[in-house]
Amino acid sequence: MDQNGATVDAPKNGASPIHQWSCHFDLLEDPMSRKVMIGLVGIGSLVICAICGIIMLAASGEGEEESQPVVQEQAAPTVTATVEPAEVAAGEVAATNTPLPPPPTFTPTAEPTATPMPTPTPEPIVLEGVGDSVVSIEKWAGPAIIYVRGNQAGGHFAVTSLDSNNEVLDLLVNTVDFYEGMRPLDFEGEQTNRLEVQGGGDWRIEIRPVSMGRALVIPGSAEGSGDEVLILLGLGKTPDTAIIQGNEAGTHFAVIGYDDRGRPDLLVNTVDAYAGTVAIGANTTVLAIQAVGGWSVEVTAK
Repeated sequence: MDQNGATVDAPKNGASPIHQWSCHFDLLEDPMSRKVMIGLVGIGSLVICAICGIIMLAASGEGEEESQPVVQEQAAPTVTATVEPAEVAAGEVAATNTPLPPPPTFTPTAEPTATPMPTPTPEPIVLEGVGDSVVSIEKWAGPAIIYVRGNQAGGHFAVTSLDSNNEVLDLLVNTVDFYEGMRPLDFEGEQTNRLEVQGGGDWRIEIRPVSMGRALVIPGSAEGSGDEVLILLGLGKTPDTAIIQGNEAGTHFAVIGYDDRGRPDLLVNTVDAYAGTVAIGANTTVLAIQAVGGWSVEVTAK
């Protein structure tokens, strides 16, 4: 019975607990039993240590695997921007995504060019004198028509064109009769600087621009007497042939054509009476006639 009056069961086999523990200590007093016990305790300790080591190694491996996760490459996510329509307040106009017009194209403006002024027609140069003379002139560059009148007394009368070195360019007039006529001057690229007049009596000379020459519209005809210069006006047509008559007196008679570059073409050259047809160049612009007495020229066109 305990202190509270409860009944305490007696140990089985009739031994008390103190007696059971004392029996165990008695076994340890035996030397052989003590060695056996020590050996068992050592073996158990080794087994426990081995088990603990295995558990620690396993735990360490799992930790490393957990600390080094496998990184897989992933494609960059595609971001799709969705434009939400903006709310339009009352009275406002919704903006539309209208493309801007292309920028204006810059077109360079050509610089204005000065309109060439027409070349003014030069004024005729008028010369008058008596007897033999050498006269200096300041003539424009290019061709001209020279008008000569003199030798009323009848004798030798001549007019010669000279350059700046007094070299003879052309014998324009050479006669023993009274003379009045027109001759081409500087048509072949020359430049007359002086005129030499040989003869008695009064004389008059005029140097005229070509535009003052006698015009012949083609197809058409002209008649005259003595030396003459005809300016052919095609008016869109091309000269083809010239039907020529003249020199009934049987003196020197010649017809020379000049093209637009001043190149001469001797069409007729005779001392007999002449009547015939000659071909003329398509670029012929002037017909110069040397004659004593009457003549006629008809120019046809293509």
